[in-house]
Amino acid sequence: MRDPSQQESADRAARQDLLLRARAQYQAGAITDAWETCARLAELSRIAGDPAALADAATVIRPIHNSAVTGR
Repeated sequence: MRDPSQQESADRAARQDLLLRARAQYQAGAITDAWETCARLAELSRIAGDPAALADAATVIRPIHNSAVTGR
C-alpha cells in the first residue's frame, strides 16, 4: 500500500494525464471525447481539492458551435 504522499503524487499525475489527453483530443477535433475527459478531470479535481486542475479542466474547450456538446 502506498503512503499518502505517494498516493497524492499518483493522483496528481493521473489528473495531469487527463489534462494532456483532453487537450490532445480537442486539438484532434474529438470535441465530445475532450468534453468527457474534462468532465472526469473536473470530478477528480473537486475530490482532490485541486483548484488549479479544476480551472484547467474548465478552459480546455474553447467556444464551439457543435450541437452535440453545446446542449450539455
